[in-house]
Amino acid sequence: MSSAPLHPSALHCRDLVRRVNPDRALLAELAPEGARPGIWAIAAFDWEVARIPDLVSEPMLGAIRRQWWRDAWAEIESSRPRHHPVVEALAAAHQATPLPMDSVDAYLDAREAEQDGPPETADEMRAQATAIGGCIACLEATTLGQPSQDAVAIGTAWALLGEVRTLPLRLQHGRHGLPADRVAALELGLDSLDPNAIEPGIIALFQDICVDATAGLPSGRGLPALHQGYRHLTLLYGKRLKAAGWNPFSSAINAPTFGRAWSVARVRFGL
Repeated sequence: MSSAPLHPSALHCRDLVRRVNPDRALLAELAPEGARPGIWAIAAFDWEVARIPDLVSEPMLGAIRRQWWRDAWAEIESSRPRHHPVVEALAAAHQATPLPMDSVDAYLDAREAEQDGPPETADEMRAQATAIGGCIACLEATTLGQPSQDAVAIGTAWALLGEVRTLPLRLQHGRHGLPADRVAALELGLDSLDPNAIEPGIIALFQDICVDATAGLPSGRGLPALHQGYRHLTLLYGKRLKAAGWNPFSSAINAPTFGRAWSVARVRFGL
């Protein structure tokens, strides 16, 4: 029996996520077929908002774009979504299983704070990771009809580790999400890092963040396959960073190797 054809908005989100975030596209395949359009929509929403600081020349313009999304979510709640493929896909997911608006608000607030500058302390960094990665994971868990507590913990770990492994890309855009007090104490400008000879102090900071991230992962028992997949990939990236001496500039960390696909396949086949 063939599956029902996907709505154009779902196809848009699926194709967008496949193009801009292969990990998320791979993980979405672990969700039940009927839930995948919602998972794609959430990932597409995350990407649309996350890239705002890279598209604007000043914070006020970023705030305007995020307000557009706040208004879009208000329209989704009132069952009058605007004509935008990601919004329409989110509206379909919300109609199927109402998404928690407090998580959406916390996520957008955290993205706002992110554009204002890096968190001041490691505790603030973790709180921001919870509000970003954890809230996205909560939306995903709701779409799957699953409890969100463990999903939030996994989303937080995913976001914390992501701050380290995507640091080279973030620095290209003149920003980072590392704790400002630790960076200031090192008396080192991150824009002047030598990828081949990073000072021990900054390596120690990277290690602390990564160890904290993976230590916060819950057991995989009882998790939906999607979040088991996130857990597996978080551990994989943690191992790669450790093998690279905690240097995020190593090309081996984010390389699209078989290991990433295998980590997800293990969940699918119960290995």
